Amino acid sequence: MTPCGRKIDTRGSILEFVAGIRDAIKAHQGLVDISILHRDISEGNIILKDRTTDDNSHGMLVDFDCSVKLKGDVAEDEELFLTGTMKFMALERLENANFLKSTIRRTYRHDLESFFYVLVVGSVEYESVGEGKSQNLDVWCVNETSSCYPHKLALITQLEKLLDMFTASFKGLKELAKNLRTILFKDGTFFATPEDRGSIYRKMIMAFDETIEDIKGKTDL
Repeated sequence: MTPCGRKIDTRGSILEFVAGIRDAIKAHQGLVDISILHRDISEGNIILKDRTTDDNSHGMLVDFDCSVKLKGDVAEDEELFLTGTMKFMALERLENANFLKSTIRRTYRHDLESFFYVLVVGSVEYESVGEGKSQNLDVWCVNETSSCYPHKLALITQLEKLLDMFTASFKGLKELAKNLRTILFKDGTFFATPEDRGSIYRKMIMAFDETIEDIKGKTDL
């Protein structure tokens, strides 16, 4: 049964979109802290909800069909083939699948990278103003990693090209995308999972919080 809420790709406010992803990351951290890894972070598995006096959050993480137990930072007893939604899949897993024909076990960082892609895909494909024109990143969701991996890698390492694809409504999220790319990839090619997972969660959530405060102070977002 799906919890009550709205899909994150519904044409709500930019604030709801950003806060919904932020809240899903917080929920993800809570699960990782009790050794549960979601493994299928995508636009379809984050829903927007109305805030209440008892719950001030904007977003909720749903669909735990692919979730597994963690052993340390790594998924326990995970088969070495790609699972989840290709469009939002981490580059390190795509890289291994592309060149080695099998992948590596998923870590919490791979899921966090998928949250980054939810933000990016939304900023490119969603549009809430009539005169705006959206594009798509459908090449990221083809089944062949030989097509998906190099295209995604090129746009992440040459981020300005990707940022230029952001639609008019989402252009204010470019700085957030830059900050998240730095947090996740450092120089643009660093895929390793940090041992101090608390640090990467804090940095990502802080980046979202700063953007949310910026949005609240403006009227054109």
